[in-house]
Amino acid sequence: CFGRNSDSAGLFTNNIGQAFCYVISGKISFELEGKNYLLGTGDSIYFNSKVPYRAKNNTAVICELIWVITPASF
Repeated sequence: CFGRNSDSAGLFTNNIGQAFCYVISGKISFELEGKNYLLGTGDSIYFNSKVPYRAKNNTAVICELIWVITPASF
């Protein structure tokens, strides 16, 4: 879940790998390479996680996501 009116608190990068996010419910905004992508229920995004990125929920509704990062970083 991505809380109401919350963000990833800055830009993130991983030294290696890829990232995939699928939106189960709600809306979330991704910032990648200076561009913003607004995703809603049923949307997905896939990107190289070496690229600085930020995720932000600007709504009053909780956003539920499936977040996959490879290789595993935790």
